[in-house]
Amino acid sequence: MSETDQRLIAETEKWLQKAKDKRSLISLNDSNSKHEEMLQNIDNYISDCQHFLDKSMLIEAFEAAIWAWAWIEIMERLGIVGKEAENPPKTIHETSAIIIEDGDKVLMIKRGNNPEKGTWAIPGGHVDEGETYSEAAQREAQEEVGDIETEKEPIFGFNHKQGSEKRMPMIHWHYGKLFRGKVVGKISASSDASEMEWINKNEIKNLELAKWAQTVFEKLGYLD
Repeated sequence: MSETDQRLIAETEKWLQKAKDKRSLISLNDSNSKHEEMLQNIDNYISDCQHFLDKSMLIEAFEAAIWAWAWIEIMERLGIVGKEAENPPKTIHETSAIIIEDGDKVLMIKRGNNPEKGTWAIPGGHVDEGETYSEAAQREAQEEVGDIETEKEPIFGFNHKQGSEKRMPMIHWHYGKLFRGKVVGKISASSDASEMEWINKNEIKNLELAKWAQTVFEKLGYLD
């Protein structure tokens, strides 16, 4: 890797972290749908930046980081967003999620435990120390539903905020990667799930989804 590339990566990571930290401190001052879309654009730029870094697309990564920061600055100056809390925790969790499809249906689980007990999601969980995202996806898929084989390359990266809800009052962030999986044997719900069901893609928008699962399905276009 050239010295120029190394400097570009360092600069991109600096601005990406600044954007993540600032994003964790702000929330909308109103419920305007246009403003919600602008805030989602910031989240998308942050997610895209990390994805581009992972793919060594350095120019695109730097541009995404700068655009994320620029949109935050614009929204603050217009008074669209404000500080959500004086000293919110800024923990960043790394996660892997797995989407398993069969035609028009998606294999989904209903969470049996907190956080977000009773909501629907797809298999997924935290990346353990020393694991890659791909390894975590394979482990989580097997632990949660059984004989699943996951692809090595992610479909996309995503990030979302947990917190400021009655279910989960602590604010924290997740950066995750979505992988595709397929059934290769016997499947059954783990003890963490109260139900497991193949659900038609058109019906997903009618479910009470876990927040991170909603982010994934929005990015997949299943909630349109």
